[in-house]
Amino acid sequence: MAPNVTPALSAIQRATSNAPPVACGECAALRAALAKSGRNITGVAAARDTAVEGFRRALDPLRLTLKTQDFLGGAAPNYADYIVFGGFQWARVVSPFRLLAESDPVYAWREKLLDAFDGMARKSPGYPV
Repeated sequence: MAPNVTPALSAIQRATSNAPPVACGECAALRAALAKSGRNITGVAAARDTAVEGFRRALDPLRLTLKTQDFLGGAAPNYADYIVFGGFQWARVVSPFRLLAESDPVYAWREKLLDAFDGMARKSPGYPV
C-alpha cells in the first residue's frame, strides 16, 4: 500500500516555491513579492537551502516503501508513482535547484520514472537533475 504522499508533495512545493522564476530576476512580480515578504533574493535562496532539509526528511515514507519494492505501486509504477513524480517533474521544469542527493533511493526511483515511456519525461524541457 502506498504511503500518504500529501506531506511530501506539500514539502516539494515549499522547498521550491521560494525560488525566483527562471530568467525573471527583474520582473515586477518578483520585486513586489520580495518587498512584501521583507526579504531580498539572497535571503530567499538561503531559506531554500535550509528548507530542502525538511523536504528531504518528509520523503521518509517514500524511502521506506522503496526499500521493499521498486515503485510505490509495487513491481511497476501506478497512479501513486505518477502523482508523486509529477511534483518532482514540476520542480525540474521550474528550477535548477537539486532537491535530491544522488545517493537517495528517491533519486533512483525518480530516474526510473524519467526514463519510463522511452524517456518521455526526461525529454521534456527542464533542468538536469
